[in-house]
Amino acid sequence: MKRLACLLALGLGACSSSATQQEAAADEYFVDCTGTDAGTGVTSDENLAAFINAEASGKVKEDQCKSPVITSPAAGAKLSIVTSPSIAFDDAHPCATTPIRPRAGLRQIPRQQPRYSRIVEALFARMSTEAQAHCGAISGTNYYLKVLPPGGTTPIYSAMLSVTSFTPDSAKWQKAMSGRNGQTVTVVIERAVFLKGDMNDGPYSTQATFSVGP
Repeated sequence: MKRLACLLALGLGACSSSATQQEAAADEYFVDCTGTDAGTGVTSDENLAAFINAEASGKVKEDQCKSPVITSPAAGAKLSIVTSPSIAFDDAHPCATTPIRPRAGLRQIPRQQPRYSRIVEALFARMSTEAQAHCGAISGTNYYLKVLPPGGTTPIYSAMLSVTSFTPDSAKWQKAMSGRNGQTVTVVIERAVFLKGDMNDGPYSTQATFSVGP
């Protein structure tokens, strides 16, 4: 029992750490997994955390074929402070002639465990699920879009996407652009393929700079 108590204490600490990691949130989600039960064609906080972890690990890369291509706003366009732009991009460069599919990976054979260990794992899983967004494991392509201020790395606007075109919420956009007239901001889009909740390919990044005006 003493060993079980220790395991529970460690597990609570791990869950707390996991919950803290999941506190990161984007300004908007298109399409948010909390609004549908589908496991594909949606995005989530969990996938946002995967992008942030990949950035921290230096795994984000630009690839001539696999990085997204921003098509709107057009290069050299001015972003309005008042009106949200229509943002659109291609999933990848034209040289990616074949669809990029998630790798199936290796099948893992579960090990036999003592009964008390299985009980502890079940408790941890329940606590972890309650601490995180209540979304199932997602398979498919997700995108992390962020707008960075001049010389900054903290986004002034961010969105998690399962689509390749959208228009930011007007109020959120105006708040992000407030006081930035005449500045140049950088729009970054990262792309990754997920398989049952795990980042299976990517992330691949692209970026473009735009001036901000009235």
